Amino acid sequence: MKKLHSIQVLRGVAAISVVLYHMLVIEKKYAGGDQFLPGLFRLGQSGVDLFFVISGFIMVTVTNKEGRENRPLDFLIHRFSRIYPNYWFYFFLTFAVWLLQPSLVNASQGGHFNFLGSFFLIPSSTLPLVLIAWSLIYEVYFYLIFSLMVGLDRIRMLISLLVWLLFLVNAHLFFGTPASPMPALILSPYSIEFIIGALAALLLSSNAFRRLPQIVLIAWAILVPVITPWLFTRFYSPNGAAGNLFRQTIVFGVTYGIWIIAMVSLEQRSILSFHPFLVRIGDISYTIYLSHLLILGAIGRIWALYFQHPGSPWDEGFVFPCMLAVIIFYSHIANRLIEIPSYRFFISLFRSKGYSDKPHPR
Repeated sequence: MKKLHSIQVLRGVAAISVVLYHMLVIEKKYAGGDQFLPGLFRLGQSGVDLFFVISGFIMVTVTNKEGRENRPLDFLIHRFSRIYPNYWFYFFLTFAVWLLQPSLVNASQGGHFNFLGSFFLIPSSTLPLVLIAWSLIYEVYFYLIFSLMVGLDRIRMLISLLVWLLFLVNAHLFFGTPASPMPALILSPYSIEFIIGALAALLLSSNAFRRLPQIVLIAWAILVPVITPWLFTRFYSPNGAAGNLFRQTIVFGVTYGIWIIAMVSLEQRSILSFHPFLVRIGDISYTIYLSHLLILGAIGRIWALYFQHPGSPWDEGFVFPCMLAVIIFYSHIANRLIEIPSYRFFISLFRSKGYSDKPHPR
């Protein structure tokens, strides 16, 4: 299967959405009481939900590629090489900042963090050193569970995913969300979004939507971003509050699953195409995700010290577009100089040790 540009564009949408949400945080912290950015940017929190659904979709799509990642070990090697090397760069960068100025890192929890838990992305009672990495802990867990399904045919994989889904639903209904980090990870409703993405990929691979009129797919593709702000106000759980998280993952998992099905189907029918710049944003979305808090924080402090004009929106109208431009430019360069080389290095290292005999995917 060729590279799906629609998935890359949706990845870019998810990453930029998270950036816009965190710009609101920067505005509140450094704008001196001014409010320039629209409250709609709070919707960017759901970019993480979109990432989780896309992740499940990609896992099934990748493992269905003939001759690639059809062994659990190969799958984990490629997935971990994709996640960890690039993440470790920002982990040590943040750690260096913490050593020099602890108050700048994890201020909400007094600068406390679990070093090994943060480094290996293991659940802990404290947030990870790189705050945004909380979602990567779930990604690593998804990979570990899904590796048990690698090599299964579509029917067995479908059954396995449905059993996992049934387990999570029953766990929520009867036990709720545990307080301990590891049980909370295992029973987390966020896994539902991963499962929905995987189910969407299985449905598409079965050609279940081949005869669906294209007008229906176009309507789905347009309707989802239109109704998502309304869904956000009704169903989103601020900061993942346990009380409504289960409902949130169901609503946004299904919504984004439908969006993915529509976008990919339209691309496969050659009805939808994308500008290379939008595809490139998706290609660098992981680096955008990892780096944007550091960049926003650095620019925010410079802005507060030298360029802030309280009571005037003009400085914000200039600073925020600059923030977004710097994040995209930096991520484009860092993707080529850090993300891709580190991935290839780790893959070649595993291959040289005889742990993997598969070429790296694009």
